[in-house]
Amino acid sequence: MNYFVPRRFVPYKTVLLRRSWLARRLGKLKIGCKINLSYSIALGIAILGTMSGFMSGDFYHRQAILVSEGAREEVQLLHELQTSLLQIQIHQQRLLVLLDSPQDFTQQSRYLHAHIASFRVAWIEFQAAHDNPKTTPIEEVEANQQFIQTYQVVLDIYLNDIDRVLEQVDLTALSPVHIQKVNQQL
Repeated sequence: MNYFVPRRFVPYKTVLLRRSWLARRLGKLKIGCKINLSYSIALGIAILGTMSGFMSGDFYHRQAILVSEGAREEVQLLHELQTSLLQIQIHQQRLLVLLDSPQDFTQQSRYLHAHIASFRVAWIEFQAAHDNPKTTPIEEVEANQQFIQTYQVVLDIYLNDIDRVLEQVDLTALSPVHIQKVNQQL
């Protein structure tokens, strides 16, 4: 048995016919044209890479801006809530001192009611900002809902108690015993 099978001789023209269309076109170009073409291809790839890098960078930059704006708005809402609550506490403490002066007490109670109203508006805005699960991760939505549920009841009781005590105060018939009772309630 002869395992050696000689190859057939393939003429030069058939090898050229088997080459691709691009190889035939490039084979006919001069060396200078081939170098220019390779530089052009390299430059085109570099430009496309740069453009895609800028586009992806711009996309992530916009995403980061949206996240930072959301965080800024949340901090602003929390700041408004904190400021309003501190104002409520300050005016509540001032009312204790002004029980002897009906005119000043009335003015401070108006300020207190205004701050309670602004706190309630800020609280509603805070709740509305955290009720949208499309813009925030699910874990954060759940944590925010837990926070809102926990403090909603406490805030309602606190603010309603202040309103109730202020409505019960009769400035025309204040006696030392009545002043002591109002001080304890406030």
